[in-house]
Amino acid sequence: MAWHSGDVEKIRSFIADDCHYANVPSLTGVNPAIIGREKMRTFLAPFFAKDPLIISFNLRTEIKNSMPGGDGVAIERVDNFEIGNSKFAVPVAGLFRVKDIKVVYWIDYFDGASIAPVVTLMTSLAKQ
Repeated sequence: MAWHSGDVEKIRSFIADDCHYANVPSLTGVNPAIIGREKMRTFLAPFFAKDPLIISFNLRTEIKNSMPGGDGVAIERVDNFEIGNSKFAVPVAGLFRVKDIKVVYWIDYFDGASIAPVVTLMTSLAKQ
C-alpha cells in the first residue's frame, strides 16, 4: 500500500493533478482546501519525512473500516502519532472520490480537539 510505504512521490502518483483535499475542521482557520497534486506534496511531506521534528516522530495509520460505493470510498481510520514520549490517537473519517485510478476528491473529518495537541507540538518542534 502506497500510504504505508512513506514514499510521498508514490502516494502522489495516485492523486489527480486537480485533486481537491480538505481537513474539516480547518486547522488554520482559513479555507481548508488544498487544490492540486503539487500542493499535496507540500502538505504530506512533513508527515513522511524521516526526521521532521527535533525529537523522534512517527505516524502510523490504522484502517478500521472501508466502505466502497459508486466512484468512491469512505474510510474510518485512526492516525496514531508518536512524538517523543507522547502518543496521540486521532480518529478520522475520510471520503475519497476516484476517477481513472486517481483520487480527485479527498476530505478528512475529525474532532479538532483531538488533533490540536498534535499540531501544537509538531509546530513547536519542527526543524527550521
